[in-house]
Amino acid sequence: DQALQRLADFKSAYLATALFTLTCDWATNDSPTQGRKALPDKFNAVIVKDFRQLLQLVYEYLSMPNLSHARHVVFRPKQKLTRRVHALQNDITTNLNDSMFALSMHTEALRKFGFPSGEASRLHQYHQYVQQRFEQLRILKYYRNPQAARSFGLAYILILPWVTGPYYAWVYEETNQDYA
Repeated sequence: DQALQRLADFKSAYLATALFTLTCDWATNDSPTQGRKALPDKFNAVIVKDFRQLLQLVYEYLSMPNLSHARHVVFRPKQKLTRRVHALQNDITTNLNDSMFALSMHTEALRKFGFPSGEASRLHQYHQYVQQRFEQLRILKYYRNPQAARSFGLAYILILPWVTGPYYAWVYEETNQDYA
């Protein structure tokens, strides 16, 4: 449930940021050097490319295999896989941070064409929301439940019938109660 909520938060922040960046227009006072019309022709195409790259990087990171089991720490072949996947995750995270930096630089480029400082501040805040939501997804994927809790749950499920079974067999023989 938590992962789905975090993913929905990320998608919402991402979409709001993209739409605000691509559609926000500002007053120009009839100045040809200000406003969305004064932007270079390929400006929106570059922004769309950067947003797509950001989404692709997030997809690649979240679709990596899960390596939080003890077998990935103990067994040598799994250790190699773990090191390789962690290196890929680090590369993706670095590229994602570079992509977020590029989006921030696009906001600064908008300011050169008269984009109001208050709106630029809001757009930078949206970038922070996107980065924060990704970090929440990353932490949720990487840490999940602690290994001790998963191991205890598994042991409890496997051992409980052997420990409590004789007691319920005795209760059934003594009382003939069906619940035992």
